[in-house]
Amino acid sequence: LPKDIPADVGQLRSRRGWHAGLAAAVVISTFAYSIGTYALNPRFYQAIIIRQELNVLSACWPVFLGVLAIQASHDGAHHAIARRRGIRLGWPLLLPSWRIGMFGSVTPFRSFPPNRSAVFDVCLSGPMTAMAVSLFFMIVGCYGTVHASSTALTRFPAIAAGSLRSSFLSASLLTFLI
Repeated sequence: LPKDIPADVGQLRSRRGWHAGLAAAVVISTFAYSIGTYALNPRFYQAIIIRQELNVLSACWPVFLGVLAIQASHDGAHHAIARRRGIRLGWPLLLPSWRIGMFGSVTPFRSFPPNRSAVFDVCLSGPMTAMAVSLFFMIVGCYGTVHASSTALTRFPAIAAGSLRSSFLSASLLTFLI
């Protein structure tokens, strides 16, 4: 078997346009998602809809950067483990989602893995790392919410309790922290 997967140069150039276009769509959809997390906050809603103050959009940056950090950790773990195992990976193709900001990515293999164990390690490293980073962010967010002053809480995103309780993990974490 060949060591590398042959690539058609013309096909790679056309993919760059797709990658750039989807990356732009991910930035837009993720920022739209971060705005949506604040939609139930009355102060944010009044500032945007009634007073049309766009400066309150800066409050959305932590959610936006958090989603991007989780995805970056996911893809970074794939690439780190692949490098350790001697496998070449291509650039991840980001997938936008209006519901959750970003649906994830597809990362192509650019060389054949030496065995199934290497494939398993590369494929599992991304989701496990992203899950750990997500859990860390969730714990920090819950802890910060529980210990925030009432004035600070008026600037936080408002999330429906039903959506938090729909997940066993988040419901258990909230019960433990609150």
